[in-house]
Amino acid sequence: TPARRRFTAVSSVQSAPATTSAPGPATSSILSIRESLLSGERTAADITSEYLSRLRRTEPSLRSFIHVADAAAEREAEELDRRIASGEKDAVGPLAGVLVGVKDNLCTANMPSTGGSRILDGYRPAYDATAVRRLREAGAIVVGKTNLDEFGMGSTTEGSAFQVWGPILIPFLLGHLLLKHCRSGWLRLKY
Repeated sequence: TPARRRFTAVSSVQSAPATTSAPGPATSSILSIRESLLSGERTAADITSEYLSRLRRTEPSLRSFIHVADAAAEREAEELDRRIASGEKDAVGPLAGVLVGVKDNLCTANMPSTGGSRILDGYRPAYDATAVRRLREAGAIVVGKTNLDEFGMGSTTEGSAFQVWGPILIPFLLGHLLLKHCRSGWLRLKY
């Protein structure tokens, strides 16, 4: 068994406080989620349900996910809650209960992995990529696969085979006026 690593949050940038933690200059959404789970304040199932509900509401306009693994995320959250309830708090990793979306060019066991291309439509690897395996080992819950240009060849997701009606939108910019370059010049877009 490999030695357990200790992780410490280090940040020189002040971020906006998460809804799950008290406001303050050194708050971290990741740390506050883990602490709320270990203290019994919240459950992983509740956090997962909350985030999946928000994802269902926003995803039609954001178009950032190719695949959302609702049932798998809920099962992983319930398993995490069982481990915490049975006193296995030492076995809970530093990312316990944190939901992550994995770019679709990384293999994920029992989830579609298409690289944003119809050529790989239906491909479900039997293994996790090393990065995904490490996220899971650290306690993260993989909620789904995020959109990308076909095989990662681009930067706007306008070349994705699955979300072909335009680029993904940036959640914190919704409602803002942005400029986007196109062949005929600059377009003013209201998100």
